[in-house]
Amino acid sequence: MHGASKHRFNFGEKIKGIRLQMGMRLSDLAGKAGYSISYLSQLENNKIAPSIESLYNLSSVFGRPIGYFFDHFGNQEDFVVKKHDRKKMLLDDGQIQFDLLSSNLQKKAMEALVIRMKKGHTSPEKTHVGEEVGLVIEGKICVTLAGVEHTLEEGDSIYYSAAIPHMIKNTGDSEAVLFWVMTPPNF
Repeated sequence: MHGASKHRFNFGEKIKGIRLQMGMRLSDLAGKAGYSISYLSQLENNKIAPSIESLYNLSSVFGRPIGYFFDHFGNQEDFVVKKHDRKKMLLDDGQIQFDLLSSNLQKKAMEALVIRMKKGHTSPEKTHVGEEVGLVIEGKICVTLAGVEHTLEEGDSIYYSAAIPHMIKNTGDSEAVLFWVMTPPNF
């Protein structure tokens, strides 16, 4: 394993390798894919990361499935977090626990958590960029969005812009267990 490099996909090497294998110049690929030579050069030199849309477009031009770009990168174990290996964080004097469902060593676009909130606990109101989606696994909570209360029980879900002032209170008779996804990641 080579430190941080094991967690970074080297898309540029894959893109350049396929292009050269197909006997294409950068200008040929630019014409077929609809991207500038400058953009493709930055991709190939790993100066910028491609979007999923770019990878789909390039995979179409190359006649390969998008999964090709992800083959043989890193250790497959890096994709799995076993229950007993989850990173846990206690906040508010142990009133709330966050279990990260993915490795926090990799740059991610979203963050998935299992949240355990003690009976009666209320998180502070906050706003931030991004979005949040939550599912109540056990218990009952009240999510306040811009002063409007939304009661959620087991199986209920909510989705909102995190720019809206929001807070969560456990209004049930026991600990609440939630599955929560946020963009961008906070941890």
